[in-house]
Amino acid sequence: PLQTPPQQHRKERQKPPSTQKPPPEKSQQTSERPSKLPQPPPPTTMIPSPPDSSWPDAWLMPPAECTDQKAPNRRSPNVPVTAPQLRSLGISYWHLDPSSHSYPPLAVPWNPQDSPDPHLSQLRDERGYSYADIITVHPDTLPEYEAKVKSFFEEHIHDAEEIRYVLGGSGYFDVRNEEDEW
Repeated sequence: PLQTPPQQHRKERQKPPSTQKPPPEKSQQTSERPSKLPQPPPPTTMIPSPPDSSWPDAWLMPPAECTDQKAPNRRSPNVPVTAPQLRSLGISYWHLDPSSHSYPPLAVPWNPQDSPDPHLSQLRDERGYSYADIITVHPDTLPEYEAKVKSFFEEHIHDAEEIRYVLGGSGYFDVRNEEDEW
Protein backbone atom coordinates (compact mmCIF):
# COMPACT_ATOMS: atom_id res chain seq x y z
CA PRO A 1 0.00 0.00 0.00
CA LEU A 2 1.03 3.55 -0.67
CA GLN A 3 -0.07 5.95 2.04
CA THR A 4 -0.23 9.62 1.24
CA PRO A 5 -0.64 12.37 3.80
CA PRO A 6 -3.39 14.94 3.63
CA GLN A 7 -2.13 17.16 0.86
CA GLN A 8 -2.98 18.48 -2.52
CA HIS A 9 -3.01 15.98 -5.35
CA ARG A 10 -3.15 17.21 -8.89
CA LYS A 11 -4.59 14.01 -10.18
CA GLU A 12 -4.46 10.29 -9.89
CA ARG A 13 -3.51 9.13 -13.36
CA GLN A 14 -4.38 5.58 -14.34
CA LYS A 15 -2.35 3.74 -16.97
CA PRO A 16 -4.91 2.59 -19.50
CA PRO A 17 -5.64 -1.11 -19.98
CA SER A 18 -5.47 -2.15 -23.61
CA THR A 19 -9.26 -1.87 -23.91
CA GLN A 20 -9.37 1.69 -22.63
CA LYS A 21 -10.33 4.63 -24.83
CA PRO A 22 -8.05 7.68 -25.22
CA PRO A 23 -7.82 9.92 -22.16
CA PRO A 24 -10.67 12.29 -21.49
CA GLU A 25 -10.26 15.92 -22.36
CA LYS A 26 -8.12 17.90 -19.97
CA SER A 27 -10.01 19.37 -17.06
CA GLN A 28 -9.60 22.82 -15.61
CA GLN A 29 -6.93 22.73 -12.92
CA THR A 30 -6.00 25.19 -10.24
CA SER A 31 -2.53 25.95 -8.99
CA GLU A 32 -3.69 27.53 -5.76
CA ARG A 33 -2.40 25.78 -2.69
CA PRO A 34 -3.54 26.15 0.88
CA SER A 35 -1.01 27.93 3.04
CA LYS A 36 -0.80 25.13 5.60
CA LEU A 37 -1.92 21.56 5.02
CA PRO A 38 -2.73 19.25 7.91
CA GLN A 39 0.15 16.95 8.77
CA PRO A 40 -0.34 13.20 9.11
CA PRO A 41 0.54 11.40 12.29
CA PRO A 42 4.06 9.99 12.34
CA PRO A 43 4.27 6.43 11.02
CA THR A 44 3.75 4.02 13.88
CA THR A 45 3.14 0.72 12.14
CA MET A 46 5.13 -2.30 13.10
CA ILE A 47 4.98 -3.52 9.48
CA PRO A 48 8.38 -2.55 8.09
CA SER A 49 8.67 -0.44 4.98
CA PRO A 50 10.71 -2.17 2.28
CA PRO A 51 14.24 -0.97 1.50
CA ASP A 52 14.47 2.29 -0.43
CA SER A 53 15.46 0.39 -3.59
CA SER A 54 12.07 -1.42 -3.52
CA TRP A 55 9.90 1.71 -3.47
CA PRO A 56 7.93 2.51 -6.64
CA ASP A 57 9.63 4.75 -9.18
CA ALA A 58 9.00 8.44 -8.62
CA TRP A 59 10.09 11.47 -10.63
CA LEU A 60 9.44 15.15 -11.19
CA MET A 61 7.04 16.01 -13.96
CA PRO A 62 7.77 18.65 -16.61
CA PRO A 63 6.75 22.15 -15.52
CA ALA A 64 4.47 22.56 -18.55
CA GLU A 65 0.93 21.19 -18.40
CA CYS A 66 0.67 17.53 -19.39
CA THR A 67 -0.91 16.77 -22.75
CA ASP A 68 -1.45 13.07 -21.97
CA GLN A 69 -2.27 12.47 -18.32
CA LYS A 70 -2.04 8.70 -18.76
CA ALA A 71 1.60 8.90 -19.90
CA PRO A 72 4.55 8.85 -17.45
CA ASN A 73 5.29 12.56 -18.04
CA ARG A 74 8.93 12.48 -16.96
CA ARG A 75 11.29 15.37 -17.45
CA SER A 76 14.04 14.99 -19.99
CA PRO A 77 16.50 14.19 -18.62
CA ASN A 78 14.59 12.33 -15.93
CA VAL A 79 14.70 13.81 -12.41
CA PRO A 80 14.13 10.93 -9.98
CA VAL A 81 12.57 11.45 -6.56
CA THR A 82 14.04 9.20 -3.87
CA ALA A 83 12.33 7.28 -1.09
CA PRO A 84 13.82 9.66 1.54
CA GLN A 85 12.38 12.63 -0.40
CA LEU A 86 8.97 10.95 -0.50
CA ARG A 87 9.14 10.22 3.23
CA SER A 88 9.96 13.89 3.86
CA LEU A 89 6.60 14.70 2.22
CA GLY A 90 4.85 12.31 4.61
CA ILE A 91 4.48 9.46 2.12
CA SER A 92 4.84 5.90 3.38
CA TYR A 93 5.08 2.68 1.40
CA TRP A 94 4.53 -0.94 2.31
CA HIS A 95 4.46 -3.99 0.08
CA LEU A 96 1.82 -6.56 0.97
CA ASP A 97 1.22 -9.73 -1.03
CA PRO A 98 -2.47 -9.91 -2.03
CA SER A 99 -2.12 -13.18 -3.95
CA SER A 100 -3.35 -15.39 -1.13
CA HIS A 101 -6.41 -13.22 -0.42
CA SER A 102 -9.60 -12.57 -2.33
CA TYR A 103 -11.18 -9.14 -2.75
CA PRO A 104 -14.39 -8.15 -4.55
CA PRO A 105 -13.98 -6.16 -7.80
CA LEU A 106 -16.24 -3.39 -6.44
CA ALA A 107 -17.29 -2.54 -2.90
CA VAL A 108 -18.18 1.07 -2.11
CA PRO A 109 -18.00 1.39 0.78
CA TRP A 110 -16.05 -1.67 1.87
CA ASN A 111 -15.82 -2.48 5.54
CA PRO A 112 -12.08 -2.66 6.28
CA GLN A 113 -12.90 -5.07 9.08
CA ASP A 114 -13.71 -7.55 6.30
CA SER A 115 -10.07 -7.70 5.24
CA PRO A 116 -8.83 -11.27 4.91
CA ASP A 117 -5.20 -10.05 5.11
CA PRO A 118 -3.86 -9.81 8.67
CA HIS A 119 -1.14 -7.35 7.59
CA LEU A 120 -3.69 -5.04 5.99
CA SER A 121 -5.81 -5.32 9.13
CA GLN A 122 -2.80 -4.46 11.25
CA LEU A 123 -2.08 -1.36 9.13
CA ARG A 124 -5.74 -0.35 9.38
CA ASP A 125 -5.80 -0.74 13.15
CA GLU A 126 -2.43 0.91 13.85
CA ARG A 127 -3.17 3.93 11.67
CA GLY A 128 -6.82 4.29 12.66
CA TYR A 129 -8.41 3.78 9.24
CA SER A 130 -12.16 3.30 9.44
CA TYR A 131 -13.30 3.67 5.83
CA ALA A 132 -12.36 1.85 2.64
CA ASP A 133 -13.66 1.18 -0.80
CA ILE A 134 -12.58 -1.19 -3.52
CA ILE A 135 -12.74 -0.31 -7.19
CA THR A 136 -11.46 -2.01 -10.31
CA VAL A 137 -10.60 0.74 -12.76
CA HIS A 138 -11.91 -0.83 -15.95
CA PRO A 139 -14.89 -0.01 -18.18
CA ASP A 140 -16.48 -3.41 -17.47
CA THR A 141 -16.41 -3.11 -13.68
CA LEU A 142 -16.53 0.57 -12.68
CA PRO A 143 -19.94 2.25 -12.95
CA GLU A 144 -19.75 5.59 -14.76
CA TYR A 145 -16.22 4.69 -15.80
CA GLU A 146 -15.50 7.73 -18.00
CA ALA A 147 -16.70 10.22 -15.37
CA LYS A 148 -14.76 8.47 -12.61
CA VAL A 149 -11.52 8.38 -14.62
CA LYS A 150 -12.00 12.04 -15.52
CA SER A 151 -12.34 12.87 -11.81
CA PHE A 152 -8.92 11.27 -11.18
CA PHE A 153 -7.39 14.01 -13.36
CA GLU A 154 -8.85 16.91 -11.41
CA GLU A 155 -6.66 18.56 -8.82
CA HIS A 156 -8.10 17.98 -5.38
CA ILE A 157 -7.19 17.98 -1.71
CA HIS A 158 -7.48 15.06 0.68
CA ASP A 159 -8.11 16.29 4.20
CA ALA A 160 -7.16 13.00 5.82
CA GLU A 161 -4.45 10.43 5.38
CA GLU A 162 -5.40 7.84 2.80
CA ILE A 163 -4.03 4.57 1.56
CA ARG A 164 -4.01 3.07 -1.92
CA TYR A 165 -3.61 -0.70 -2.06
CA VAL A 166 -3.02 -1.61 -5.70
CA LEU A 167 -3.91 -5.27 -6.20
CA GLY A 168 -3.15 -5.35 -9.92
CA GLY A 169 -2.14 -2.99 -12.68
CA SER A 170 -0.62 0.38 -12.00
CA GLY A 171 -1.36 4.06 -11.78
CA TYR A 172 0.24 7.42 -11.20
CA PHE A 173 -0.22 9.52 -8.07
CA ASP A 174 0.95 13.11 -8.38
CA VAL A 175 1.82 15.15 -5.30
CA ARG A 176 3.54 18.49 -4.88
CA ASN A 177 6.91 18.74 -3.18
CA GLU A 178 8.05 21.56 -0.89
CA GLU A 179 9.11 23.60 -3.96
CA ASP A 180 5.57 23.32 -5.40
CA GLU A 181 6.75 20.97 -8.16
CA TRP A 182 4.77 17.93 -9.24
